[in-house]
Amino acid sequence: MMLLSVLWPVLLSCQESKPTTDSDPTEEIDPNLDSDGDGYSDADEAIEGTDPNDAESVIYQGGWPYNSEKSSMPDPGWEGPPEIGTIAPNFIAVDQHGDMVNLYDFAGRGKRIVLDVGTPWCSPCKSLAEFLSTNDMSPLIWNEEGEYYPWWKAEYADLYRMIQEEEIYWITILFSEDQPVDSSDCHEWDSAYPNEHVPILGDSDLAIYTYLNIQSYPAISILDEDLRFIVYSDGGPFEALRTLFPQD
Repeated sequence: MMLLSVLWPVLLSCQESKPTTDSDPTEEIDPNLDSDGDGYSDADEAIEGTDPNDAESVIYQGGWPYNSEKSSMPDPGWEGPPEIGTIAPNFIAVDQHGDMVNLYDFAGRGKRIVLDVGTPWCSPCKSLAEFLSTNDMSPLIWNEEGEYYPWWKAEYADLYRMIQEEEIYWITILFSEDQPVDSSDCHEWDSAYPNEHVPILGDSDLAIYTYLNIQSYPAISILDEDLRFIVYSDGGPFEALRTLFPQD
């Protein structure tokens, strides 16, 4: 009895200090705190396991958005056809920095998300990418008469500014039917047409290519902030550009 009376306070102390498995590691972190100024909150870095006190330790090397609530978003999968109003599948692909980027990280920020789908050898895709890199529209002139591609108008010049100021998120997605696109292809594209605001994602298993049923390129679709299709195109940027620049 004496031994039990001695051990009881010790046992009680151990029981009270036992950690709970239901605790949230971010619940006591100020959601607006960014200790290292890398653009990612300390709470988000705690979730992803990066160092909130090291500016070199980031969620995405490219500085892309991060959505801590993405796991709760409805994911329709890849079976249903893309239609206006439907939610895009959760596309995860490698970028020009070698990171695996989640499309759903771009959701919930009040901005439209543009999916620019093409191939590494597509001339119009390269012309558009060069404009997005340099803000020079001359690469979009396609004939000796000095005419722009049929889908491009001088009034679209503001697109460069919209991307730079992040009024919209522009995501370039590269695919190849001959050989899977990888991070080196994305890096090469980014080196040729650099724009720090544009993720270059490799559709290595042709998931987006198949889902969107791509017929010609660049094929440009637009999603709203909830990842619902505003514009769906299996080929060409006509409708997407008209939507971004509506005529009075």
